[in-house]
Amino acid sequence: MLETAADHVVAQRPRAGGEPVDVLVRTTCEGSRRKSLQRAVASVVSQRGVAARPVVVVAGAQPGSLPRLAARNGIRVHRLGTEASPGRALTIARGLVDAPFFAFLDDDDELLPDALAARVAILRAEPSVQVVVTTGYVARGNVRRVHIGDIGRHQGDPLRGIVERCWLASCGGLFRTDAVPQAMFDALPDLCEWTCVAFRLAMASCSIRFVDRPTYVVHDSAGSLSKSDAFVEASLRVLDAMRSAPLSAADRRHLAYKYRATLHTAAERCRRAGNVGRAWRYHLRSLQPPGTLRYAAYTRKLFWNGDVGAA
Repeated sequence: MLETAADHVVAQRPRAGGEPVDVLVRTTCEGSRRKSLQRAVASVVSQRGVAARPVVVVAGAQPGSLPRLAARNGIRVHRLGTEASPGRALTIARGLVDAPFFAFLDDDDELLPDALAARVAILRAEPSVQVVVTTGYVARGNVRRVHIGDIGRHQGDPLRGIVERCWLASCGGLFRTDAVPQAMFDALPDLCEWTCVAFRLAMASCSIRFVDRPTYVVHDSAGSLSKSDAFVEASLRVLDAMRSAPLSAADRRHLAYKYRATLHTAAERCRRAGNVGRAWRYHLRSLQPPGTLRYAAYTRKLFWNGDVGAA
């Protein structure tokens, strides 16, 4: 159930001209994220050709700067009052949509100026399309690189694509509200929530248009959750859930290889961190078919790393 009692509309102005789009921004609103949140909100309110409204979902305490930010930009703020995982915040955010189209944006990322207009134009031109998915850039310092290269190759088989890698970035999609229901976002995992959403869309045979056009910037940082041990553990749980779905034999085989590769990655992370015992546990699981021989040579590296029985 949505926590509507915590909802607080700080400021709402009439939308500007153009198609209405709600952009859902999840944030903890910590002081260290104030500048990046301001940048994210600014990238929404400055969108050209659409009436974009930021809807900020705050998981945690609200610092004094947020009301001023909201008053300047006419944003809607939904305060949970307590901490919530990225997956839980995403579920709640979807329930706040009242525009015909919606998108998402993390508080440390930004949309390029014509991002939403380009996506809306496709949904308007192709009424059967339910979701538009684009690529973008990853920025580290002053260097940008394409985030998901040749994203259009997934057009023919989105399900096989999601087994290969998650093609849906948090800020890379635009959804038709009446065609992509709340159920697609319910009961999401704490982390790896976008892999889960993309998999649900593919399994439901949603009509997705993949567009090889950068429309966003993801700002890479050392403290990103995607670099954490918790994210690797969450990846394994999501992959486990995907393996239980009714997949074709070919997709199940590809998914099995991906699962073993993720176990191997987890083993190496633990080895580098000095947790050899945990590395062994991941490694032994990676040796099950079909990865039995692929990672067998890694056993030697673990023996060289020291005490097999380390905690």
